[in-house]
Amino acid sequence: MGGGGGGRRHPAAPSAPGPGLGPRPGGGRGRRLAPGPAGGRGAPLARLHQLRCLRELRGAGAPLPRPGASPGQGGDAITDVRPSSRTLGPPDHLLLATVVALLVVGLLSLYSASFAVGEREYGNPNYFIVRQAVFALVGLAAMLALMRLDYRRLRRLSVLLMLASIVGLVAVLIPGVGVVRYGSARWLDVGPAEVQPSEVAKLALVLYMSAWLASRGEHIRHLSLGFLPFVIIVGLVGGLVLVEPDMGTAVVLLAVATTLFFLAGAPISHLALFLVLGALVSYAVVLTHDYRLARVEAFLAPEADPYGKGFQLIQLKTALASGGLLGLGWGAGRQKFGFVPGAHTDGVFAILGEEMGFVGAMAVLALFALLVGRGIYIALRVRDPFGRLVAVGVSAWLGYQTFINLGGISGLIPLTGIPLPFFSYGGSALIANLAAVGLLLSVSRHAWTGEEGRQPSAAGWRAGSPRRRGI
Repeated sequence: MGGGGGGRRHPAAPSAPGPGLGPRPGGGRGRRLAPGPAGGRGAPLARLHQLRCLRELRGAGAPLPRPGASPGQGGDAITDVRPSSRTLGPPDHLLLATVVALLVVGLLSLYSASFAVGEREYGNPNYFIVRQAVFALVGLAAMLALMRLDYRRLRRLSVLLMLASIVGLVAVLIPGVGVVRYGSARWLDVGPAEVQPSEVAKLALVLYMSAWLASRGEHIRHLSLGFLPFVIIVGLVGGLVLVEPDMGTAVVLLAVATTLFFLAGAPISHLALFLVLGALVSYAVVLTHDYRLARVEAFLAPEADPYGKGFQLIQLKTALASGGLLGLGWGAGRQKFGFVPGAHTDGVFAILGEEMGFVGAMAVLALFALLVGRGIYIALRVRDPFGRLVAVGVSAWLGYQTFINLGGISGLIPLTGIPLPFFSYGGSALIANLAAVGLLLSVSRHAWTGEEGRQPSAAGWRAGSPRRRGI
């Protein structure tokens, strides 16, 4: 029996010499070493090493899990993707160029529309454009900072941002704290500037709703776990904005939230119920406020009171029609000289149409369409549910707000007084819009490409695929 190092050695049976064990010099015959356990013939000799040929190399082991992947989770099953810095790409250059073009055209249009009212009210034709340029610089800094930031870090801060915006919306309603202008309490006096909390609320709602809906999963389809909390959240924010009053912003918030709720996989019945509730509330609000009822009457028949209720809409349409095909030329418009109320705010597009004509107006519309379309394209490329909802939310926000402003100017819908993104005068709105674009650019940097970033199909977008369920 073979033993340890002190056992008796048994001579090996004669066999062909193995590798490296040929006949010794002088005609002697070498002895074959006793094979160890690997050969299955006996115990190895102490302090001796046996050389053997390898039949094959060992195969590769299991790969390391990706960051953020749970044990046993395969590549295609990952939904909460957390790529490393090496997977980050450049920001969407087409989106960036589109926003810069809109900002430049917006500043030029604002200067042309505002120098008359600036001279008349402040004795300085450059009053509005200088302030708007400062706001644009602050907004660009915010856009670049958010573009470089990992947007997923804001997921944990979305609750705090939502709470801060609610506190601001409540503060503007407190007498002596909120700044009342044109019959609305929408601003807070913060040092050298005035902040409009409702603009911050748009950004906060997009982030908070995206984070909340992305974490709900299948619960979003439940009445108590999905629909009721959604109604409470949106109703609280939208209700505070309505009380200011600011119905245009409330409609934008409602539309954005409904879009995110739908794409997150909410049942059609819940969506229909929510829209019915929103329509009933809007109808009641219009009936209980005379100025809102007057806007509806002016929308239906502006010629019935051309120097009263219908004056603003008639002048806006006149400015648009006066531009013709190519317009009167930049700065040569006439309607801004006291004819169009709010020419530098929500009526700036009418002045642009007068001076740049149909061609210029269509070019601006094309830029807005490209902005929204590019945002949707980014949403289709990113695999992270939170990032996908953020991209859709920002795109819907800017798209709905543009439609409501231009629809009111052209007479398609009643006037609401909501500003046109990147064009209308207002620091809070401009900074919030550019910050939202910064979020969209950050999402575009994390969009997956190649084999591991297969783009979701349109059929799997709305909980149609098991992998995309609950978005």
